[in-house]
Amino acid sequence: MLTLRLFQLVLTGVCIMSLARRRNRYSYMIKVVGACCLVCALTCVLVTITTTVIHMNKLQTLKFCEYTKLTRTCTCFSMPPDAQHNAADDEGVRCVFEGVSECGVVHGALYWCLRGVFALSVSAVLVCIFSCMLAYQLLR
Repeated sequence: MLTLRLFQLVLTGVCIMSLARRRNRYSYMIKVVGACCLVCALTCVLVTITTTVIHMNKLQTLKFCEYTKLTRTCTCFSMPPDAQHNAADDEGVRCVFEGVSECGVVHGALYWCLRGVFALSVSAVLVCIFSCMLAYQLLR
């Protein structure tokens, strides 16, 4: 615990010493802001890709859902349950959603939430790119 506090004090001192001169202050701050914007943009791109490629794609492949009142679960299949038992190859996808009140939640609220996450992440990518461009212009 003591070494962590000592490290924090040393890091704070180095930051203060490097920002003490005015000409260093602006360039270092703008570089840090630009780096943060770049990291944020990359994270948002990762969220956008995983939302569309993995989650929304899997949710769109689920066609048939069965609700069980006793366990409050909704089991969704990519092909009809009777066709799964007859098929020789097991290519069907099965997802179980626990603690839901009905199966309409899967293609209703869950799908709209994923669309909202996609829209927010695309907007965040654009904001981060424009902020990074502004930081670059200020640095020059």
